[in-house]
Amino acid sequence: MGASPSLLASCTPLLQTPPVRHIRVIHRLRTLLALLVFAAMVAAGGGLYWANQTGLPDSWRGEIEKALESKGLYADIGQLRYWPLQGVEADEVKVYADASRQRVVAHASEVIFGLDRTKLARGSVRVERLDLRGGTLTLPIDPDDPNTKVLEVKNASGRVLMPGGRRLEILDARGEVSGVRLEFEALLLGYRQRLSPPPQDPNAELQRRRLLSQVIGLLEPWRFEEGKPPVIRMRVEGDLDDQKSVRADVYLSSGALERGDIHISRVEARGEMRGRLLVLDSLDLEDGAVA
Repeated sequence: MGASPSLLASCTPLLQTPPVRHIRVIHRLRTLLALLVFAAMVAAGGGLYWANQTGLPDSWRGEIEKALESKGLYADIGQLRYWPLQGVEADEVKVYADASRQRVVAHASEVIFGLDRTKLARGSVRVERLDLRGGTLTLPIDPDDPNTKVLEVKNASGRVLMPGGRRLEILDARGEVSGVRLEFEALLLGYRQRLSPPPQDPNAELQRRRLLSQVIGLLEPWRFEEGKPPVIRMRVEGDLDDQKSVRADVYLSSGALERGDIHISRVEARGEMRGRLLVLDSLDLEDGAVA
C-alpha cells in the first residue's frame, strides 16, 4: 500500500535541506575565523621577530638576574631573545663569585635560560635550567689576579639544572682547551641565597683550576693523532656548606702521543681530589717501542 498524500506532505519539511542563506553565513563565519587566526599568528610571529631583533625589555633581564641570585648565582646578562620551544637566549653572560660582582669566575657567549612557564604566566620568573650550546667559556685560573692565565674553553656545551632548594646539577658539559677535550659533571648542594657566607676553604676551587691548567699545560707540547685528542673527565660532588665533603674524580686518557723522539702509545690515569690534596689511584702508560 502506498503512503497517503497527506502523510507525505507532513514529512516533507523534515526532509528539506537548510536554507542556502544559512549555509553561506556559516561559511563566511568560518572564513572570518580562519583569517583572524592567521592574522594573529602573523602578528605574533612579527612581534617575536621584532622583539628578537631589538632585544627583549630590560625588565626581563633584571627579573632573570634576580631569579639567578635567589639560587646563589650572580650574573650580568646581555641582550635577550625569546624562542618559544627553547627558552630565553642571552648572547653574553658574566658570572661572579659573590654579590660584590668584583670577581668574574666565568664568561659565556651564548646561554639559553629554561623558565618555569607556569610561574611565568603568573608574572613570576623562575629559572630551572641553563643550556650552553656551542659557545665559548672563559675561566680565569685565579679570579683575584687580573694578570692570571685564562682557560678558554671552545665549542662549550652543557646543561645546568636548578630544580629548587639547594641542589645544582651539571650534565654533559664538554669543550676543548688547547686541543684537549674536557668533559665535566657535577652534583652540588648549597646553591642558595645566604645572609652571610659559610666558612670554607677559598683555595680549594683555586687549586682545582690550577691543577687542570697544569695538566693541560703538560699536554700542549705533545702531538696526538688527529681526531683523537686527549680527554680529561671530571666529576665533582659534595655540599658547599661543608668543603670537606666536596670531592672531584679525575680521569685522563689519551691515545698515541709524540714529542720529539718520545713516543707513547697510550696513557690512562685515575685520581681523586679532596680540597687541595690529589690522590692518584692508577696510572697506565705504554711507550711506543716495538717489541
